[in-house]
Amino acid sequence: MPNYNYKKVDVKGHYRTYTVGSYPGPYKTIKKWIKPHKRTIPKVTMITQATSVKEGVPFFPQTMVKEIPQNLIDGIKTLVKDQEHEYSINIDFERHLEAPEQMLIMKGGKTETVKIDDFELFGHTHPGHTSPIPSRADIENLHPLKPEFIVAQKTGKTIIMNIEDLKQWKKYRNREQSTNVNLRMADSKYGRDLIFRRTGVRIYPLTQPLKIEIIDDPHLEKKFPRVGSHYMEKWSK
Repeated sequence: MPNYNYKKVDVKGHYRTYTVGSYPGPYKTIKKWIKPHKRTIPKVTMITQATSVKEGVPFFPQTMVKEIPQNLIDGIKTLVKDQEHEYSINIDFERHLEAPEQMLIMKGGKTETVKIDDFELFGHTHPGHTSPIPSRADIENLHPLKPEFIVAQKTGKTIIMNIEDLKQWKKYRNREQSTNVNLRMADSKYGRDLIFRRTGVRIYPLTQPLKIEIIDDPHLEKKFPRVGSHYMEKWSK
């Protein structure tokens, strides 16, 4: 459930072309001049968790709100640029610290990476992509109250995914009904709304500054996790 503020942007004058008519025709093309104007755009400032999602998780866990640091995201975009492998980005927040306690960036395979359970926020890259389009596996492997992000390696464009309709997401994950949806539509607001109705997952373009409600972590970590040797050997080959 997002909170918004709004900004105005300048739109240059341009022609818009419409096709009108009904089957089987004839059809008519209309060209209309759109004057320069100001456009109001909603900008997400905070993503909060729906009460229904919290109630659907055992023991109704506590949550905390944390801001994603801009320099952290910029650093990730620079690090993974022009890489041919997926990278996983695991960010660990702690209740009493403003900045993340630790971050793990790990090289994976060409189309495979690992999610570390001890981290509150997970992301990964899509090598060779200009837009961060989620796959069906990306949607199915989400966890309630654990938002995830995807970075398109070629452009650095980033989206945030968050389960906001738990029942619909479970239907999609378990394939209990016809939930076919073209996830490439995530590039448009209309497409993102349709994806939410079909999957229960909201997709947001990353904006800064952005705060996210995540599962509370009251303790400092005492160790730094690593992936198993099986995966490291597999990806190195």
